Amino acid sequence: MNQRITEDEMRSRFERGSHSYKGYEIKAKRDYADVLAYDRGFYLRDGFVVTKGIVNVMPGAVWFNNLDAARNAIDILDAVGEADFWPAYERVKTAMEDARQQALASLTNSCH
Repeated sequence: MNQRITEDEMRSRFERGSHSYKGYEIKAKRDYADVLAYDRGFYLRDGFVVTKGIVNVMPGAVWFNNLDAARNAIDILDAVGEADFWPAYERVKTAMEDARQQALASLTNSCH
């Protein structure tokens, strides 16, 4: 029997999810506004926050699209601290994208 769940139940199930990483909790969060954010053509309502207890510990109380992005941010926060978080975050993000592009290029070159 296929039952449809209500929006409230869907929200509740999503928000009960959490993941521990390096002493932090990554918690699923759903915004009550119609749209949390707009990113590259997608409207987002769901995301992940990093907390210790009930406090969001990320600078700017930033939300993340997935667990990997939240874990990456925790690694950066632990490495450089809150004051230098954003410049380090941008450097790591750029380096990861560069590495991805290089890997794709090497795959393309090796397949031809």
